[in-house]
Amino acid sequence: MGGKGVEVGVGGSGEDDLVAGGVEERLGLGWVGWRGRSGVYWWGGGAVGVGVGEGGEENWVGWGEEDDWVGHGIGLKPDRFTFPIVLKVSGHCLMIGTGGSLHSMAVKSGFGSDLHVNNTLLRMYAGFGVIRFARQVFDEMLERDIVSWSSMMDAYVHCNLPSDALLLFQCMKLANEKPNSVTLVSLLGACTRILNIRLGKCIHLHIVTSGIELHVELETALLGMYAKCGHIQHAFRIFNSMDDKNLQTWTIMISGLADHGHGEEAVSLFARMEESGFRPDSLSFSEILYACSHIGFVDAGREYFEKMGSFNTSGKLWNITDAWWICLDVLEN
Repeated sequence: MGGKGVEVGVGGSGEDDLVAGGVEERLGLGWVGWRGRSGVYWWGGGAVGVGVGEGGEENWVGWGEEDDWVGHGIGLKPDRFTFPIVLKVSGHCLMIGTGGSLHSMAVKSGFGSDLHVNNTLLRMYAGFGVIRFARQVFDEMLERDIVSWSSMMDAYVHCNLPSDALLLFQCMKLANEKPNSVTLVSLLGACTRILNIRLGKCIHLHIVTSGIELHVELETALLGMYAKCGHIQHAFRIFNSMDDKNLQTWTIMISGLADHGHGEEAVSLFARMEESGFRPDSLSFSEILYACSHIGFVDAGREYFEKMGSFNTSGKLWNITDAWWICLDVLEN
């Protein structure tokens, strides 16, 4: 696992959410834990063990040898909620071997046709970048819902296969499955990759005429599509109309301005972003350094580069190499 830990939160409905946890290494094992729900969720047998005790106390899960898991020998068996939890953990930690073993275990345990398990398997393989296995899971599903279709489309976009995502959307329409906002985010991502502004505008029109509720991810995908395709005014109009923005929203707008000859506006927007309380990440700094290099703001570029170093205090890995070469370009110009 390389020391990467994950916490898994289990809600009262039985649905599970991943929350990044701290770094843990105990006896050479990667550990995973969660809090909250009484009852037992576990899985063992060669790859992973999972345990939640009664009373909501914190418990831990470890990957070890066969039969080395919490609850061994007391008659506990995995259910349809257990496998998605550990599959998500495997995907989050990029544990390809463990994920494949869990897939085999799920099938042998009788959950090979479970919709929730298959949707999680699909997303896990997509996260690994193994698009062929993700598509195999999708094709073999006896039952699909909008999550299945959206996840497969997102997998194609994630693996830089936007045309396949658009072809799958056509298949989805033939299956009479209506897209939701998550589907549309993936479709807009595909349009952005292939610079298909015409289809992007059609999706935008569909959003407006269908009364689909806008949220920050969907609006960010829209402005990203317009910005990448060079329609900066459209992008900026969406940006200014957004009630809720996240760091990605600001960064994409800054990138769009920088990419299309609006370096000074990009610098101004970066300042607004900081004034709004957002802490820049490596991508944000790379974009603003790129903007400075194209408008000759040498002093500003140096200040941003130095500030980036001072912001590197959260334990995250910054893309220092790319930023350094951009900074050198600023200085040379």
